[in-house]
Amino acid sequence: MRSTPTIDQLNRRILELEAELSDYRDRGRPVEGQEQPPCSLFEHILMGITVWNRDGQLLLANRFFTLLTGYTKEGVGSLESWLTRVFPDSHYRSRVMADWGNAMRRSEAVRQFQITCKDGSIKEVEFRGSFLPDGRTLVTMADYTAYKKMETQVIQSQKMEAIGTLAGGIAHDYNNLLMGIHGNLTLVLLDFDGPVEQLQQLKNIEKYIQSGINLTQQLLSLSRGGHFQACTADVNPLLRETADIFRRTKKQIKFHDRLDQTVKPVEIDASQMEQVFLNLFINAWQAMPEGGSVTLTSANVALDAGFAGAYHIAPGSYVKISVADTGVGMDKTTQSKVFDPFFTTKGSGSGTGLGLSSSYNIVKNHGGIITVDSQLGKGTDFTIYLPASGKPIEAAQAKEPKIVRGRGTILLVDDETMILDVGRQMLRQLGYAALTASSGQEAVAVYQEKREEIRMVILDIIMPDLSGQETFRRLTELNPDIDVLLASGYSVDGEARRMLEMGGRGFIQKPFSLNELSSVIHDILG
Repeated sequence: MRSTPTIDQLNRRILELEAELSDYRDRGRPVEGQEQPPCSLFEHILMGITVWNRDGQLLLANRFFTLLTGYTKEGVGSLESWLTRVFPDSHYRSRVMADWGNAMRRSEAVRQFQITCKDGSIKEVEFRGSFLPDGRTLVTMADYTAYKKMETQVIQSQKMEAIGTLAGGIAHDYNNLLMGIHGNLTLVLLDFDGPVEQLQQLKNIEKYIQSGINLTQQLLSLSRGGHFQACTADVNPLLRETADIFRRTKKQIKFHDRLDQTVKPVEIDASQMEQVFLNLFINAWQAMPEGGSVTLTSANVALDAGFAGAYHIAPGSYVKISVADTGVGMDKTTQSKVFDPFFTTKGSGSGTGLGLSSSYNIVKNHGGIITVDSQLGKGTDFTIYLPASGKPIEAAQAKEPKIVRGRGTILLVDDETMILDVGRQMLRQLGYAALTASSGQEAVAVYQEKREEIRMVILDIIMPDLSGQETFRRLTELNPDIDVLLASGYSVDGEARRMLEMGGRGFIQKPFSLNELSSVIHDILG
């Protein structure tokens, strides 16, 4: 493998090339023994090479310099005018020149700067400079744009993983609390025959609990928010229906559809993806306080290895979804933080800063990516890429199942007393006899004693001492055909997924409603 030339080697080679090139031009023919001009290395090395005199005039520039910046040697002009063009922001340009000047005073400089190319594109470039023996300045330029993008993605991923671990733990404990509150409220509402005013107050409490549940779902999406109810669907109807719901309340926003009716199916959790679209619509609305328009587009695309690799996803067939607004736009600093958890440009009390970060993780957990492109005063475009599926589209299922009652004994296992209390009452309300165990050891003991009458076990996954997975393993040793419903404040991904692969019959996420519990039990027991 060839090594990258050092600055000293380039210095010497440039001097040699200049001498050879001068001789070549004088004689009007190739240098003896060579079949092409001697400047081949200079022209074809994959970095921009320039030589400047003391007056700031560009003396030499190779082909890659033009490919990188868009400027030819003749089109550069003076150093001062060229710097004004590649660093159009005066404050940034001042910082660049001060930093570069300080570095060059130490005889050799290595710095990375963001330049504006001739075509208006922005690139991350590493500059290396040193003084030649005759007082001229050699400056090389390497394109670090792709590397910088990949570095940003890695940092973002590490940041989300760290915050997600914390957020997931908080959400898990909060879900257990909501399970106790919501379960008891559900039981009260079943037999409530009090005044209408009190019934409305209880209904309001239920709404507030649902808001809490939605918040924990956002927190969980920062950690393990897997699409645990995924089905193969056409994304166009979901995008259009979500937009229809939103536009009814925000009539100052005009929506325009440019949806490709031939887009391939994708495997998504419809409710989670609906939340992603709503978050993007809310972001657009807040960026257009005086009104504006949102354009929705969808298309089939093929992502190559270069593009996909920068985002750590597999190349191949994807469905591209774009939500573009005509709002105030964002500067580069805001764009770099827009997916950060708890980052918000709104005032205190006006938002949690979880909307876009949870959207980022939901899309990521679906095997896709979400990107943002924005300019101040020109609007913002969020683009989602979801892997295309070769499976046929599945029929949509009802969101809220009806209560189905049954018979038999169910063993409920959880280390939280409040979950055992409310769970026992919910099971009895559904017609089942309920046994409870507050630990894995107790669950195994109870099942050994009463296995003939226990039809099913509802097992909490996260428990101290004997874990849910180890409890599950011991129960299946007692009865390989045992029906176990897994329950957790986390999502189905992670440990729950492994337990389902080990033979778990189903999964239910806390806090669950009486309807959901009855439906899942009925599906397992038939």
